[in-house]
Amino acid sequence: MRKRMICLFILLCAVFIFPQKIHAEETQTFVNTQIDRLGLEEIDDTANELMDDNEFSFSQTVKDIVSGGWQFSYKDCATKIVRAVFSEIFQQIKLLRKIIFIAILCGFLKTLEDSFGGKTASELGFYVCYILLIYIVMASFYENSVLVTQTTDKLILMLKEMLPAFLTLMAASGKVVDSAVMGPLIMGAAMLISTLIQSIIVPAIGLTAMLEIANHISDRGLLSNLSELMKNVISICLKGCAFAFIGITALQKTGAAGLNGMVTKTAKVAVGAVPVVGDIMSGAVQTAANLTGLLKGSVTVATVLLVAAMVMLPVIKLGVMFFIYKLAAAVIEPVSEPRLIKALNSAGDFSALLLGSLFVVAVMFVFSAIILLSAG
Repeated sequence: MRKRMICLFILLCAVFIFPQKIHAEETQTFVNTQIDRLGLEEIDDTANELMDDNEFSFSQTVKDIVSGGWQFSYKDCATKIVRAVFSEIFQQIKLLRKIIFIAILCGFLKTLEDSFGGKTASELGFYVCYILLIYIVMASFYENSVLVTQTTDKLILMLKEMLPAFLTLMAASGKVVDSAVMGPLIMGAAMLISTLIQSIIVPAIGLTAMLEIANHISDRGLLSNLSELMKNVISICLKGCAFAFIGITALQKTGAAGLNGMVTKTAKVAVGAVPVVGDIMSGAVQTAANLTGLLKGSVTVATVLLVAAMVMLPVIKLGVMFFIYKLAAAVIEPVSEPRLIKALNSAGDFSALLLGSLFVVAVMFVFSAIILLSAG
């Protein structure tokens, strides 16, 4: 009797323990297989090509999040941002010194005019200083415009590389209609709007900045209305791009949600109707859907982090340039010509427009990933 009890106990242990290990191993194998099928290594290769000194691994981040071993360090993130900000400030101090020197020289010429009445000579000196200032400011502004264009190019290329993985996860989670129709539509809209911003709005910002800065060379302001009109048009276009993208993404929630639900329920009912093993297969389908949902959440987080890593340095650079222009205008105000101060303030305002353009593009890509990979 005692031997029978021992055998029964061993049998129960085998029934209740070993299947759980097998199930856990099968679950981990399924997750690893799904990750390998997504081709995340190709995303890593593209990111390494597009980003200098890239330390972020998209595929490894997804695996760490799925396994529960990923931890986000706010301290390390804040440290990197602060270092990048101060590094950019130190790099732009040279530009600030040049601007202040030109402003002091203009103020000195203005003092000579007031003291000796040599208006013609001092005005000529002012024009020389102003042209030099325009050259310095527009050179840095052109560099910032190129930075925005290149960053937008990189984001578009990265989004194209991520699109197959997004569509695969959408189809695997039962959003068949979305993966076939709405996924390409939303991604295509994001790419189209980004291309419009890159090809039309960013060059328009540069042209308008040149007009407004040149307008301040004269006290009469011959181009004030034209530059103000163009600035308003650019602002409206940026807002219009954002609203257009929001309108397109709204279709994703209304147009195909019912069809997705019908397809998913039909699949579960069809599998559940299989004799003998129908319930088991239906549960397997539900388990696979839950694991796919975990993968979708992991890919979404990794996408947000990758986009943030790609735009962090350009955003910091544009923000520092905005600060430099505004700081220079404030510092030279007591000693320099008002026209120089207006020109520097204008350069700061247009730097903010460039920053807004890049921000719109980055937010569109992030929201595209969140919307397409959201559970449902």
